[in-house]
Amino acid sequence: DAATALTGLADAAGAFALPVPLVPNASTSFAGSATTHAGEGLASPPAEATLTHDDRAPSVSLQDLPEFVRGTDVAVRAQATDDGSQVASLALSVGTQPLAAALSPTPAASVSATALWNTIPFGEGPHRLTAMASDQAGNLVTTSRVVTVDTTPPDTLITGGPSGPVSTSTVTFSFGGTDHLTPAGSLRFAWRLDGGPWS
Repeated sequence: DAATALTGLADAAGAFALPVPLVPNASTSFAGSATTHAGEGLASPPAEATLTHDDRAPSVSLQDLPEFVRGTDVAVRAQATDDGSQVASLALSVGTQPLAAALSPTPAASVSATALWNTIPFGEGPHRLTAMASDQAGNLVTTSRVVTVDTTPPDTLITGGPSGPVSTSTVTFSFGGTDHLTPAGSLRFAWRLDGGPWS
């Protein structure tokens, strides 16, 4: 950035190394010239380059993911953003198994990933979904969420009510249900009469 002059001597092979102070989380331009005869001869034209310092990890989130899932085509979506060196990669996985994700172009300041998850081979119960993003400077971040695969429907039973002919114009039925993952108090019920629409 034309603010600091650094000098050093090359070794017998012509190689040299100089520490270059970088502006934190910003771009730094530098130019280097070689001069013959220990700095007293002719100087070469400058070789120029720019380096971007970035020690801040991207942000990443899993999006629109329900608590309970089932089936072969569960959509898993993630979004990663980075305002420094930009997002270089974004990966999705279930436990230790990677998901084949379609990515928007990288590198970019914002990258999205979408994958279809076949839950059947994973079995019922909780599973950890993870999204991992990195930027071009190598900063890495992960986020995860536990979702539950549930492929077994609950059981519903009528627990009370008349049977056979009745003489009243109204009757009362009671019903209940059980499920291997959902407590009975959290089940939702619907009813219908004579094949009519569900409540």
